[in-house]
Amino acid sequence: MRRNILKAKEDQLNALVGESENAVFMIIGTIIRLETINDRISKTRQEIETYQAELTRLDGAMDSQMNHNEKIISKFKSFLED
Repeated sequence: MRRNILKAKEDQLNALVGESENAVFMIIGTIIRLETINDRISKTRQEIETYQAELTRLDGAMDSQMNHNEKIISKFKSFLED
């Protein structure tokens, strides 16, 4: 009878160890998936930063051109006023 109890407890222990290992594998898999997602987010943010920098540069160029055009417009208007 003792032998049956010990065998049952050993079987129970082995089952619990197996469940524990499965839980650890699930956690490791989740960590890996979350790291992969974070890598993708990081790459996307880098792309956005690149586009923002380029848009800022273009906006600055347009602002300069617009100021230049405004000066020319002002000079032409002054000719008409004379």
